[in-house]
Amino acid sequence: MVDSQNARIQKFNTSGDYQLQWGILGSNIGQFNSPRKIAVDDFPRVYVTDYFNSRVQKFEADGTYIVQWGTGGAGAGHFNGPIGIAVDKKRQIVYVTENGNNRAQSFTLLGEWVATWGTGGSAQLNSPDDVSIDQRGSMYVADTLNKRVAIFDDNGSYQTSFGAAGSGDGQFVMLEGISVNSVDGQLWTAEANHSRLQRFGSPNPKNDTFGIYRASTQTFLLRNSNTTGYADLNVQFAYGQAGDQPVAGDWNGDGVSTMGVYRDNVFNLWDANTSTLSAPNYVFSLGVAGWIPFVGDWNGDGKSGVGVFNPGNGLIYLKNDLSTGFGDYTMVLGIPGDLPVGGDWNADGQDSPGVCRPSMIRFYLSNKATTGSAFGDYEVAFGLPSYLPFVGDWAHTGVSGLGASAPAAANST
Repeated sequence: MVDSQNARIQKFNTSGDYQLQWGILGSNIGQFNSPRKIAVDDFPRVYVTDYFNSRVQKFEADGTYIVQWGTGGAGAGHFNGPIGIAVDKKRQIVYVTENGNNRAQSFTLLGEWVATWGTGGSAQLNSPDDVSIDQRGSMYVADTLNKRVAIFDDNGSYQTSFGAAGSGDGQFVMLEGISVNSVDGQLWTAEANHSRLQRFGSPNPKNDTFGIYRASTQTFLLRNSNTTGYADLNVQFAYGQAGDQPVAGDWNGDGVSTMGVYRDNVFNLWDANTSTLSAPNYVFSLGVAGWIPFVGDWNGDGKSGVGVFNPGNGLIYLKNDLSTGFGDYTMVLGIPGDLPVGGDWNADGQDSPGVCRPSMIRFYLSNKATTGSAFGDYEVAFGLPSYLPFVGDWAHTGVSGLGASAPAAANST
């Protein structure tokens, strides 16, 4: 917790019990002059905006100083009134807003400058205060004097905004705090001068939807909503061959899942869903012909990796990058006859494997992508023996849900 007037940080447990503090007024390392906001990464390490010292300081969780960056000015990596700070834990990027320079900047976890954004046109910020990141890397800025929330994608490109001046619902007087719930995507805002909080539904509700692959015609039939109806997109491509196994994933981290096939022991993946396909964007081998492919973001970097499952003994290879080579993880999960799935079962931002056991109508889901034998952290009864499993974040909660398809009836549950 930032204690701005006392120029210090205080740490409490989740019950509110005091644990420790650090910092005094000053400009030396570990000292503060009006610290404003705080963020924590996965390690966990603490980042603090030090307003009048025009810098960011980074600490261990016990207050041990690590590094600082920034100095007064308007150049890249300089600050004029740094206030808001957030850490994108998947991409390992730190975002800082400045009310004096009317902009935001991004940095590596070690303070190396990456980019400046929030300048010019509709994107122009006016005395921004706080910043928050959602599960998909979108950035939400409390654009204080513009009386709005400004939304940017993970590359810093302006997307949209909402809000207006006033004291009614959805309006702002002096917007100072903002936070996105990492589980359900709902957005909270705080207005100190108006003494209130407001809650908004997810501004970026990109829930997963389903599709099927028709092997007889090498066609992907893709829906944009989880409802009964015709396919929104039919993708029939001449590249397909009999025996191809379909996969889909966000291979390049742009937030859109695109298609691919696993042929023998080779993945062929595309970055676009179009029937006029050229050569695959990614071609690489993993596993052995006859193994079953599946997909997941195993390291939480916002891009899909791949996995292969040996149906004879439950051996799994998981790979983070889309290139030929050894798997990053070698696991054993399941028994002969199981079918693999991958998903984020506990909303930690990283996918992990699971298996569906049709003979018992059970899913066994592990919370870790690791090397060695694994056991199911969850056992879920779902489907029927003939159903095929699939996975998605159907409600945009940050937790993967299960699906089952009855091939004969063309129904999905």
